[in-house]
Amino acid sequence: MSCAKGASCAGALGAFFGLCSQALAADATRLQVNLEVGAEVDTNALRAPAAEPPVTSPLWRITTGLQVAMRPAARQLIVLSDTLGGKIFFARDAQGENVLVDDAHAAWSYTATPTLSAELGLDYYDAFQQGSVEDPRRDFRLGGMGPRLVLAGESDEIVTAFAGYRAFQYKIDPQQDYWGPYFGAALRKRWLTGPVEDEREWQLDASYLVNPRTFNGEGFRNPDQRSGLTRNDLFHFGELRGTYTGAFLLGLGYGVQWNDSSSYGFGLLRHIVTLRFASPLWGRLRLASRATLQVLQLADPVPLDPRLFGGDTFENENRSSVEVALEHPLGDSFRIIARYSYFASALGTAAGADFSRHLVFFGAAYRFDR
Repeated sequence: MSCAKGASCAGALGAFFGLCSQALAADATRLQVNLEVGAEVDTNALRAPAAEPPVTSPLWRITTGLQVAMRPAARQLIVLSDTLGGKIFFARDAQGENVLVDDAHAAWSYTATPTLSAELGLDYYDAFQQGSVEDPRRDFRLGGMGPRLVLAGESDEIVTAFAGYRAFQYKIDPQQDYWGPYFGAALRKRWLTGPVEDEREWQLDASYLVNPRTFNGEGFRNPDQRSGLTRNDLFHFGELRGTYTGAFLLGLGYGVQWNDSSSYGFGLLRHIVTLRFASPLWGRLRLASRATLQVLQLADPVPLDPRLFGGDTFENENRSSVEVALEHPLGDSFRIIARYSYFASALGTAAGADFSRHLVFFGAAYRFDR
């Protein structure tokens, strides 16, 4: 959790701390192990624009995760987590996409009063891509750490203020490396309605993050000329989300990313609208779906950012998308999963850069929790 996804990550961590605090009330340690493995088909493994012939390939996908929560002393909570994931492509032309990813987090919290707690978090993300001459690497590493202050209100609201420092390394191009502080705040408000036997939950989340970034390279005056000055960006991310949970889950969110860059070709404004729906179906089957619409506005006619459609994880696509997943439990710990994803160009993408990609996954998952 790098927080580059937006300030909402602070709220998510606060919620996770809350769950762990309840779970550890009677037990000093909580352990969770997750494993997901399966086969997938990727119709555009190299993420080529529509004007180029795509490479379709089957692949193996595996993800393993470990989370440990413990109380070293009264009022203190330590949470450690690590997720390892990998993809192995079968098609010869797609083997440059073989990748191993490590996503690690450590956090310590101290509850000063029933309504006030302080937290310190450390995050590290690293991707290792095989790459090839035809398929250059785009892997990177990202790390950050910083404190958070969490204030819980009497009417089921949580306010989080956070800050820290983050550094990014783009392994194929050192001039895209950056570092700098980040600051932000998040608010979560929850309402419960209806009788206890048929209770519904409404939740509102608002967040904002700002991240000044100093780059390890010069900016541009125009597409063909360097400025001779170090590139500096000011990255903003704000998000507003509403969620209803009852017989089904329905969520709607709007986010905006604004990158104000001192260099030609790197400034942008991105609008992100997200719709989520999840519901139990017949025969213990469960449905989860998400649709994302992105609208991209570039500050300059010619974009120069090699990571224009990249995200803060190797898998993330800064494009419009639809994802539908079906799960069926097999006992308490196992479940089978079928998942379909489709990615398309963000609205506002330049002509000739149209994009289309389908992913079809089928696999199984295991969870151990105690």
